[in-house]
Amino acid sequence: MISNWHFEREILGTLSVESLLLITSPVSPYGRTKLDCEIMAEECMGSGMQIIGLRYFNVFGRGENPNYARVIPRFLNNISRGEPPVIFGDGSHVKDFTFVQDVVEANVLAMRSSVGSGFFNIGGSRPVTLRQLAWMLISLLGANVEPLYDRPRRGDPKMSAADITKAARVLGWRPKVSLEEGLRTLLHDSNSL
Repeated sequence: MISNWHFEREILGTLSVESLLLITSPVSPYGRTKLDCEIMAEECMGSGMQIIGLRYFNVFGRGENPNYARVIPRFLNNISRGEPPVIFGDGSHVKDFTFVQDVVEANVLAMRSSVGSGFFNIGGSRPVTLRQLAWMLISLLGANVEPLYDRPRRGDPKMSAADITKAARVLGWRPKVSLEEGLRTLLHDSNSL
């Protein structure tokens, strides 16, 4: 199945066996559905259909639902109530956060591009640990709380960071908003509602 993939030479050809196993055996149902969608898209592309797929990494910004499992709204919700942000695991999990404004720009560039087909990672490109994120939010909010550590969740990847090289080269896209700047904007927007 892998030998049919359009992007085999560009991406798969540079990966180790361990990385190939990770790609073909995602650790979570969420990851599996993403892989299945790309496999189906590749099959359609083989029939001549043009498809551009953008792989978003931990998008955050105004309007997020705090009841959804995203970490930034959960942390903000707890910290703003004077409660500790709950970190699943020891806080060493690494995530790459992307401000929604950068995601919008990536979509516009992809839509306007002359690229026939392809998949592109869209991420902030400055990964942080969940511990760092929690302390950053505590500091920005001026709160007097400390993170609370709970058991790790099954299926949470230890590292989720975007390699945006292809998006930069082909689409001309790079994130413009840093994590801290995006968090400040999010807090300002939330306070002005």
